[in-house]
Formats: sequence, structure tokens, C-alpha cells
Amino acid sequence: MHLIGWSTGAILPKGDKANYPLAVELLSDTLFTCIEFGVLRESELPIFLECLPDLDISKFDRVSFHACKPNKLIEKELLKKIEPVIEKGWPIIVHPDMITDYSLWKELGDQLYVENMDNSRFYGKTVEDMVHIFNELPDASMCLDVGHTRQIDPTMQLCKDLCIKFGNKIKEMHFSEVDVVTCGHKAITSSTLKAFEGISNYLPPCPIILEYAPMNVLDHTPIENIKTEIEYISWKWPKYGIPVYLRKGE
Repeated sequence: MHLIGWSTGAILPKGDKANYPLAVELLSDTLFTCIEFGVLRESELPIFLECLPDLDISKFDRVSFHACKPNKLIEKELLKKIEPVIEKGWPIIVHPDMITDYSLWKELGDQLYVENMDNSRFYGKTVEDMVHIFNELPDASMCLDVGHTRQIDPTMQLCKDLCIKFGNKIKEMHFSEVDVVTCGHKAITSSTLKAFEGISNYLPPCPIILEYAPMNVLDHTPIENIKTEIEYISWKWPKYGIPVYLRKGE
């Protein structure tokens, strides 16, 4: 079974997206063993760095960090700020359109995970885009956002092509349903799971991060909803869910 978990930004209550201790508490009470700290806004970064030393992540087998796009900070300053995260050896997930100076990011080697984008972005959506990126960052890894690929190409051919081309670089996957109009992340439906299952033989055996609010909860995410979503994923797609004997506590 693959490692599977959630992005903190997906499960945290609306208006409280920087409450990282709460995210750890919620996910520590589940059978999921991965967590991705989504620090997607520059204003959230100092909050995360302040609470980082006290976060109890001992329950998780795998931790990753989704970096924010520089706003007031420049790239060099951002990399300096996140040195405590880099020193932990966690994967650093970035969007390709935030990279302007490849030489700075190149120093992260395979600890840098570049994510493919959705239709709202001008760059990083195609195989050709990703080829250019990895020519500049030859040692970097890839975060394959399967939901992004399906939004762009519902036939899933794009996802297949990315897996074939970069399979050895893909070390994390993001799963969700991505809205065609808003490009927002939504709960995975049966049709989406069926589409994902149709290409499962192409998907590499790497950790999966879910990027949506369980049960479409908008303002809060009680632990019961997270556990119910685990049951749903496990029932619909056992290959990527929790084994029955673990779910039953046997």
C-alpha cells in the first residue's frame, strides 16, 4: 500500500489555514501516515516557522512542505527563510511559475519537487513545459498533480504522458477533483476515481497527498469527516486506501 495523507490547507477550517498544530492533531488521530504542510501564502510563512519546533510529527512516516510564491520577498530571501525546513530534508514542493532564477533552486537537488499546473497557469501544464524545467533543474524531483492533468485533459492521456516521461522523477502525487471553471480543489467523485483507476498502472508507487476538504465541509473539518473520507477512498479504491484489517482495528 502506498503512503497516503492530506494537505493541511485542505483540512483546516476556513479562515484558519495557518493553524498547523490543529492540522497535526486532526491527522494524528487517523490511520493516514503522510502530511503536507501547505504554506501557500507569504503571510503564513512566519506563523509556520514559529510553530515548527513544537510540531509533533512523530506519528507521520512522511512529511513534505509546499512553499509559497514569493510576494514581498524575493526568491533568495524566501529560500533563506525556509532553511529550517530544508535542513530537515523534507521535500519542498513548488509551482514552476514562481521560479525565475533556476540557479538558486538548483542547489536543492532532488529535495525540490516541481508540480505540474492546471489551466489557470500559463506555464508548467504540458510535457514540453516540464521538459524545459527539468533541463534547467536536472536533479529536481516532480510532484504529479493528477487532478490538474484531468482538468486539462479528461482522457487522462496527459497524465499518462507525464508518467511515461518523468516516472523516475515523480516522488509525490496530489489527488483531488479540480473544477473546470474556478480551478479549485474539490472532493474526489466516483467518476474521478474511475478515471484515476484507469491509469493506475502508469502511476508510480509514491506518497499521495489529498488536496480537498473531506465531505465538502466549508467552514470546519471534524475528525469524523476525515475518517469517513478514509473509508470512502478505501472502499472505492483499495489500492490507495487503508487495508480492511487496519480500518477495523483488528
